[in-house]
Amino acid sequence: MRKWIKFIIIPLGFLVFIGALILLHDQLKNLNYADIINALKAIPVLRITIALFLSLSYYLILGGYDVVAFKYIDLKVPLSFKDILFTCFISNVLGNNTGYSMFFGGSIRYRLYSIYNVSMVDVTKVLLFSSMTIWIGLLTVGGLIFTFAPVSLERTFGSSFTTRAIGLFFIAVLVLYIFLSTLHSKPIKIFKWSVAFPDIKIVSSQILLATCDWLIASFILYILIPGVEISYFVFLKVFLVSQLLGIISQVPGGMGVFETAFSKLLPNSANNPEIIVGLLTYRVIFYFFPLLIALALLCAFEIMMFIKKFNRSTKIFGKTISSVIIRVISLSLFLASMIVVFSTSMPFDVSQLKFAINLLPAWFADLSHFLLSITAIELLFVSKMLQLRVKNAWSIACILISFTIVLILVVGEPPLMLLCFIVLLITLLFSKKYFYRDISILNTVFSAWWFSAILGVFVLSVWIGFFVNRQDIFSWIHLGVFFKNILSTTDAARFLRASLGIGIIIFIVVLEQISRNFFKKPTSFTKCDIKSIVDFSDYTYSFNAFSADKSYILNDEKDAFIMYTKSKDSWIALGDPVGKFEHKNELLWKFKEMADKASAKLAFIGIDHKHVQIYGDIGLDTFNIGQEAKVPLMSFNKGDGRFEYFCRLEKEIEDAGFKYQIMSAGQFEQYRELFAKINKEWEKNTNYLKRNFIPGKYDESYMKDMDFGILEKAGKIYAFSVITKTKNKCELSSEVVRYIKYDYDVFAYIVFKNILWAKENGYSWFNLGFACFLSVNNGGGVIKNFAKMFMFAEHFDYNLVFLREFKNKFYPVWHNKYIAVHSGKYIVTFIKNFTALVSPLRTVGGEHLFRRFFKR
Repeated sequence: MRKWIKFIIIPLGFLVFIGALILLHDQLKNLNYADIINALKAIPVLRITIALFLSLSYYLILGGYDVVAFKYIDLKVPLSFKDILFTCFISNVLGNNTGYSMFFGGSIRYRLYSIYNVSMVDVTKVLLFSSMTIWIGLLTVGGLIFTFAPVSLERTFGSSFTTRAIGLFFIAVLVLYIFLSTLHSKPIKIFKWSVAFPDIKIVSSQILLATCDWLIASFILYILIPGVEISYFVFLKVFLVSQLLGIISQVPGGMGVFETAFSKLLPNSANNPEIIVGLLTYRVIFYFFPLLIALALLCAFEIMMFIKKFNRSTKIFGKTISSVIIRVISLSLFLASMIVVFSTSMPFDVSQLKFAINLLPAWFADLSHFLLSITAIELLFVSKMLQLRVKNAWSIACILISFTIVLILVVGEPPLMLLCFIVLLITLLFSKKYFYRDISILNTVFSAWWFSAILGVFVLSVWIGFFVNRQDIFSWIHLGVFFKNILSTTDAARFLRASLGIGIIIFIVVLEQISRNFFKKPTSFTKCDIKSIVDFSDYTYSFNAFSADKSYILNDEKDAFIMYTKSKDSWIALGDPVGKFEHKNELLWKFKEMADKASAKLAFIGIDHKHVQIYGDIGLDTFNIGQEAKVPLMSFNKGDGRFEYFCRLEKEIEDAGFKYQIMSAGQFEQYRELFAKINKEWEKNTNYLKRNFIPGKYDESYMKDMDFGILEKAGKIYAFSVITKTKNKCELSSEVVRYIKYDYDVFAYIVFKNILWAKENGYSWFNLGFACFLSVNNGGGVIKNFAKMFMFAEHFDYNLVFLREFKNKFYPVWHNKYIAVHSGKYIVTFIKNFTALVSPLRTVGGEHLFRRFFKR
């Protein structure tokens, strides 16, 4: 379903963007480029200074949202006010500029807040609460304005519709929110989700902060249009409606939609160049100016952490700030290249070119202008390759940026643009080690969102060019004189040549992507390929690949695979990739590309601490779900006094006439019915929760190929365990242990006997599975409930304290284990989909039994 929504939403948003530009072009038909430049020069420096100050104030007030959010979730962490402001400023600026506030805002918050031991679950609560606070402000200001001073939308939509109905709806929602907050009632269910409303003090803070932010945002634009003689109250009405239309359009930042709606709704704006100038200046001051500061702060923070050798401390759930830096470099390069594309649609500044004109022929300047536009569009595509960590893309980016710097000097672009590319080049030169994917750039996959962004840049540059040069273009656009005039040295000819070159490059890339996806076939494989990879694995979790509920993705060499299952719009993988280490990274990227193509979100359960960096590179956030216990068998000694309890238990059970022995996989069939009967009786007598996908499930589809141990007395079998062991004798485990209820501690006896057998047969490690690290508050109940799903928890009635105490009796070595998921709102989606995946089909009262562990 999500795949089809993507194919609807992206083209629809693009068409809305184009429609907004067409309407804006019609609105400005009586203005020309000279009018815009003169109006821009007429804005007083004092007003621009005030606007810059208010813009920074706006983002600083946004930091107050997180302060209130921490009070709402009642989290006691060593976070100072300046730490919260720093984090919020960077995350909100990046989110506002990209249109993906949940993605960029959430990722930055996870990385910076985790330094202070704020868990991923708590950061998600803060992010959602802060996002809701923004809407609280719009409900407050918009509700009052739209209701008591409604705005007519006749000029925009050609109908007599006003905003009063919207205002009444806003007020109703706000009043309901305040009313529920004053009740101090228990959490209520909304669409199966439990929502706890904040108290009235927190709600008051939300309304006050968000209202101030909306008023400041509107006042910035108001002071940038000095020649418009209307009251601020009328201006505010138009501003709010335009912002609402921009939000509804789903165009990043409302670009084009906001400007069109504003110029349509504002009285007497048709022939006023100060309106469009104010809107353009507002876009620069409110969006791009804070972005430059945020990028500088983030880079300075990374440098400071490097100097202080804080890399280990700044790891966020196993991922360093450097993962963010690569995204920032990619975004910065995209924005810088976008500005260059726009600049090539503008006329030459003869005063800046005077020096170059005296030294170089005119045709060289025209050629440089054309090459600059071509290089800029290529950098837009290369910026995506950098985000994908392609090694060749780093070399190409350095060459193209260097070439761009030379062309900027020849063409005479502004010094600030030159400085931006110099800084980008220096940053790239120092970040070479982060680009490790040794693949061809022709194998790079561009998402539909990235293509839509590049097409949006191209369309907007064409719109700017036609607006600036329309007096020249429309006079000779007929075919009779077109080819002659396009080779001339006029600004219109330069613009059309650049646009034609950019359009050809985009067409070639689109054609290449379509043909490559059409002809490329997925890697074919058989169960024998999976088995051969598992046979060379060092870890017993790989044997879960033989379970019937697993799907696989293999690399092209067929020496590594990922086992996963689809659950609605999530692809959930179990453990790290299995196979050769050198091919695991590229396999993860391949898995990500397949998921992106299917509009699915990735998640990994139980990954190792050694590989968490690569999960950060593919856009996932990792957090600890507990630890895995492994008994070092080389140092395990039965005669050690530490294992006196198990030795005594062994003697008691065997003196009672019981015998435990290991059987080969070929004998499974003769015990199949008996094992099924024991399993059924065991499930009846315990609080076992049937589960899918994860280890510990009784699944004959893969158990038949495993060795097993049986506990018998006088020919009757009382217990059995399934043994998984690697061929290289690196590791052994027994995930499935079933027994008939008896007076002895049969479970502890079987685990002890399996450890002794593993040691006798030369194995290095015995895997006891997961346990929750109870001394760390990382995710609260959610993390603990994940721990209940893994090995042996059912034998202790899911008591996590008893589970860890039991495993500690074998003096194991503990290794951290993690979950890797997408940040922001997708964490909630993942928990819902994962719960649906592992839940049994059997229900009681319409509710899945397993879901009682997840308090939403």
